[in-house]
Amino acid sequence: ETFEFLNILQVHGFPRVMGVLTHLDKFKDVKKLRKTKQQLKHRFWTEIYDGAKLFYLSGLIHG
Repeated sequence: ETFEFLNILQVHGFPRVMGVLTHLDKFKDVKKLRKTKQQLKHRFWTEIYDGAKLFYLSGLIHG
């Protein structure tokens, strides 16, 4: 759904966009987390532009 929304933004002139990844603390394996971050970053850069800002939030469970 997120990438479909980005395609809609492209049609309407693409205002400034930044990405925020949440629920990263659900990953127990550090290697899998690192690989997932890289995959999502490259996908985000492919859809938007190279170097688009992508923020990672973790440690938000229970406050």
